[in-house]
Amino acid sequence: MSNQQLSTTRRAFLGAAGVAAVGGLALGGSAVAQNEARNGARRYRVTVTNLTDYQPFTPPAVAVHRSDVELFSVGEMANEAVQQVAENGNLGPFSELVDSTDAIRGSAVGSGPLVPRTDPGETDLPYFAELHVSADASARYLSFISMLIATNDGFTEVQGECPEA
Repeated sequence: MSNQQLSTTRRAFLGAAGVAAVGGLALGGSAVAQNEARNGARRYRVTVTNLTDYQPFTPPAVAVHRSDVELFSVGEMANEAVQQVAENGNLGPFSELVDSTDAIRGSAVGSGPLVPRTDPGETDLPYFAELHVSADASARYLSFISMLIATNDGFTEVQGECPEA
């Protein structure tokens, strides 16, 4: 998928720490920036926390990108990467999108699903994930996506500006 096929609008991000309500479900997240070198490269530590009561998430994925990338836009058809996450929890097309889109400068994927903090199914799975992603200074935006497992084609996604170091 080319940069032209991606929507070009921007939305406000949660900031350094915040909470978003997505379809009545809660997602907590924080991102901390750190300058890596004099060339302006940055390393982000992104924490994704499942704040729902009974809704597990597939492994979370984050991408750091330029302003001309928007993975999803409300009211518009989803691209293949978002569709595959929503329908199947399949992150393969997301990885392909990251690899083929020059404006996406870095990404990271969690190692497993995230359950609610109360872990109602007693799975012993984590309720949060800490992801590390590096990108050059041109990448000023961060997007997060994950499938809501107990839904029919549901997903949660946040897009917005990266925090400053």
